[in-house]
Amino acid sequence: MKPTRMLLGMAERIGIAILFVLVLELCARTEDWLRWGAPFGAAYSPDTLTVSDAFGRHNRPGARYEKWHINSHGFRGPEIPLKKPDGIIRIVVTGASEAFGLYESPGMEFPAQMQRELNAVCPGVYQVLNAASAGMTPPNITHYFKTWLLQFEPDILICYPAPAFYLDIEPPRLSVTAQTGQTGTRHAFRSSWRLTRKVRISLKRLLPDSLQAHVNRFRVQRIVSDHPPGWVWETPPLGRLRLFRRHMDQMIGVVQKHETTVILGTHAVRFAGGMSTADKRFMASWRRFYPRASQDCLLAAESACNAIIRELASARGIAVVDIDSLVQKSPCYFADSSHFTDEGAAVVSTAFVSQILRRVPAAHRQHGH
Repeated sequence: MKPTRMLLGMAERIGIAILFVLVLELCARTEDWLRWGAPFGAAYSPDTLTVSDAFGRHNRPGARYEKWHINSHGFRGPEIPLKKPDGIIRIVVTGASEAFGLYESPGMEFPAQMQRELNAVCPGVYQVLNAASAGMTPPNITHYFKTWLLQFEPDILICYPAPAFYLDIEPPRLSVTAQTGQTGTRHAFRSSWRLTRKVRISLKRLLPDSLQAHVNRFRVQRIVSDHPPGWVWETPPLGRLRLFRRHMDQMIGVVQKHETTVILGTHAVRFAGGMSTADKRFMASWRRFYPRASQDCLLAAESACNAIIRELASARGIAVVDIDSLVQKSPCYFADSSHFTDEGAAVVSTAFVSQILRRVPAAHRQHGH
């Protein structure tokens, strides 16, 4: 009789625990519904913003998650007509999450700020399309431009590439599939639980910087320990730097072939000289995504790839905006290792706008400016 009571008691406690978790999940979904207008039953996470299909990796048309809204053409921002209106200069911004916008307030990502700055100078002349997407690499940009962006008749393509992708365990390559964003059972199951993400965000806010850095270093070390000595790069591998150069050169060539002006931006990070406690945390978090690259390797790759960007711009006769030099290495301008604050995005916006206005002076004469 006693074992039976123990089993019943255990089952009761397990049942209460399951009910408790389900109630919390229900609360999480209710909060999303009230605050963001999120669907109550469907999957709702950052993963739903992107898709991999025949166009490569890009934003999912019509997707919404919290402050991020994707229009029906797959661009972050308001709806636009497919056909370019007469007299309009279309500017397409490409790149990864730094260009898409991550930590900025709604409408403060640099492509959105560019639109407002250009409107202030030449109202009704320029239209900025934010085609950037988390994880977008130069090969993705090239393919996406050929298969999707060309139909929007872009006059200018701005590319703000993220060099760190070339220090991933597997180098960037074009991944195209006929499927339209099926994520797999395990991934879909993980994305369907909203409570998990909210708990993770809360812990990130509460845990001391030093403890978060320790956890991330431990995660990296676990991966490194599964590989032989020397697996971690102390300097950027020449093969990866050559691949970055080749992919960027191919992208520029394809865009120029279709008579679209290319403007490149060097990539900026917050680190310079000595690191504060917060800097060390962000570096540890950055390394978690690139466990094969040491801290010195990550920083050296940034410098080397920015030099490649400048060299390609000079060789191809195109403009380059030196974002790395223009944005100060300060937490005022960076929310983490490489993503901008509102103030950082404003600096980037003004720099690109200045270059645009120098590149298309005919537009000003045509509209009386």
